[in-house]
Amino acid sequence: MRKIDAELLNKRLSETAEEQVANEDLGAAELIVKQEGKTVFHKQFGKMSVNGPALQPNALYRLASMTKPVTALAVLMALDDGKIDLMDPVSDYLPRFAHMTIGHEENGEVVIDKAAAGTIRVYQLLSHLSGIGSGSVLAPLFAKQPQTTLKDVVDFYGRMPLAFEPGCEQSYSASAAFDVAARIVEVVEEEDYAAFLKRRIFDPIGMPDTTFAPSDEQWKRMVVMHGKDKDGRGVDSESATMKGCVFGMISPTVYCAGAGLASTASDYSRFAETLLNEGITPSGERIIRWEICRKMHIPFCAEYFMMGEQQWGLGVRVISKPGYSLGLEQGCYGWSGAYGSHFWVDPENRLTAVYMKNDCTDGGAGCKTGNRFEQEVTSCLKGS
Repeated sequence: MRKIDAELLNKRLSETAEEQVANEDLGAAELIVKQEGKTVFHKQFGKMSVNGPALQPNALYRLASMTKPVTALAVLMALDDGKIDLMDPVSDYLPRFAHMTIGHEENGEVVIDKAAAGTIRVYQLLSHLSGIGSGSVLAPLFAKQPQTTLKDVVDFYGRMPLAFEPGCEQSYSASAAFDVAARIVEVVEEEDYAAFLKRRIFDPIGMPDTTFAPSDEQWKRMVVMHGKDKDGRGVDSESATMKGCVFGMISPTVYCAGAGLASTASDYSRFAETLLNEGITPSGERIIRWEICRKMHIPFCAEYFMMGEQQWGLGVRVISKPGYSLGLEQGCYGWSGAYGSHFWVDPENRLTAVYMKNDCTDGGAGCKTGNRFEQEVTSCLKGS
């Protein structure tokens, strides 16, 4: 294990964030880095909105796709309970998915090409191999999905074509495949999905502000989406989401399992710590067997689908080979959100890193601020 240079880390992260705020490239961000459970860096930068007060320590952020690892853990808990198997056909739990078709988008509509020959497996929902809500069928399905309940949304996807044969291609599923996975959890655990997350994950870990449906008080602490005007000046950009919705225009009642959670940086840092410790919460409670929890960061996507140093685990990107350009070591894993949030877990160096912001101009995997955060943290590991 390489120890992190806390003094150098503070200097580099602070200087970068302060410069980004001054240049209006960043509206607000909160950064937390821990090693061996001890906080080595935790600061807030910027403002709650362009003309608002300083960023609050308990501010909420829209997680977008950083919701995916939470859903992956929920599925693994159902596996730990003996209620599912990752290799099982999805249709064993949701019969509507027994006879799927394959199609493509044409003039804003989904056109069916043929019957699917393969069967969707549970693990494929979490590793972007299912064909549900991916590629050419994504936009029309996203526009037409119901805005009522998770069950209604998943029933809708069961009637719609896949983008490709299950297990034969890899294409990112923004939320649909994860919604299906969450619905399986609801069915086998016989419990509302949001209630399951609260009881089995959020309460034990200590994540009181992580939710699909923020309260009025929590909405007051939600960071306003940052954008830029035509002259490059920072502006508030609440049009990126519908009022009362955490992600896009998706109703909180849907429990959007791939993108719909809001959380604080501190909440999510405790979640990352639980993953680092293979299912043991910061308070010392084991919530899942270690051998089940670690399945999250085993590569599940064949190398011929994803060439290079990165592979999909379950809900996370895994650095599967040495040589990753931004410096993360083999075995690190984590993911990002469309609004700029980012995190990773480094088992070798016993490190977790969480970067929270809400921005509609520099979000998603590979965003400049997230990449810069990775580079600066790893460069402060002694021996780098």
